[in-house]
Amino acid sequence: MRKELKHMRKIIQCIDFINLHIGEYIKWIFAVMVFSLMFEAGARYIFRSPTIWVTDICEQCVILIGAFGGAYAYRSDSFVRVDLLYEKLTLRGKAIADTITFIVFALFISMTTWQCIIAAKTAWERHMVSSTILRVPYYWSKTIIAIGCILLMLQGISVLFKNLYIIKHNRPYPVEKEEA
Repeated sequence: MRKELKHMRKIIQCIDFINLHIGEYIKWIFAVMVFSLMFEAGARYIFRSPTIWVTDICEQCVILIGAFGGAYAYRSDSFVRVDLLYEKLTLRGKAIADTITFIVFALFISMTTWQCIIAAKTAWERHMVSSTILRVPYYWSKTIIAIGCILLMLQGISVLFKNLYIIKHNRPYPVEKEEA
């Protein structure tokens, strides 16, 4: 029994570590977006010379933030939830509710991941690019979205394992010091 718990902890630590660090790096993409948009505003309104590339850059930034930010938000419990009943539940009750709703999440994220992988594969096979002047490759974006879905699915599994621990032991999952 101890061996399974040890393996479960390793899996949780690995998934949480990956999503934490990807999320911390992705935060800096906002800075790229802000500076790009500031540059565009200055070029357009001060110098009367708008750029043709800022829209494409910001679109790619949004894709990165959306794809990788989901797993980070799930890891840090930042998703919005309706707390009308949830906040009144005990720790074990919340874990049971989260485990039940995981079934819906698992179905949704499995189908989404599957379709994103198919879309990425198709984009690579057809060498799809945007219709803008920069001709940004879509296969990178679609691959990033598929990877983001996989990370979100893995984070869901990590949260499920934590909830199963709470259900069994009726206490919070122990947090490692380096994660806090």
